[in-house]
Amino acid sequence: AASPAAASAPMTMPPMMQQQPAVDIAALEAAVKASPNDTKTVLALANGLHDTGEYLRAVEVYAKYLKTHPKDPDARVDMGVCYYQLGMQDTVNTARYFALAITEMEAALRGTPTHQPAAFNLGVVNLQKGDLDISNRWFRKAVELGPTTDLGTRAQRMLQQHSSIP
Repeated sequence: AASPAAASAPMTMPPMMQQQPAVDIAALEAAVKASPNDTKTVLALANGLHDTGEYLRAVEVYAKYLKTHPKDPDARVDMGVCYYQLGMQDTVNTARYFALAITEMEAALRGTPTHQPAAFNLGVVNLQKGDLDISNRWFRKAVELGPTTDLGTRAQRMLQQHSSIP
């Protein structure tokens, strides 16, 4: 059985949430304003907002991008990670934001069943929700999709840390 300290250990951050280089949001916003139908620029703005922690604005821009690219699993998972971060920040609406995160990540997997970041991040969100069985199922799926990748080895560590809890 894991100790309470292990259960409250800091979460492993999904790859989309790791520190990114500085982004010039103003330049990206100007580029989108000049060419609103340039979906690469719209996605770059969404990613930049995500990377700078402007999660609510990032969700809005990802939603715009996903209207024209609904099957882009990376954008869908990144939007889900933004919802997850909003849920971590807004404790009044945590359950609603986590549900939105799960919806987006599951949609990414429905369209691309081998999308390892979606499976891994579903493990993270469900673990944070306290749903260990579902979390472990997603971490196992992430391992199955690539045991030797960075996410695969991180998922294995998460399973080792959290699967011995009674």
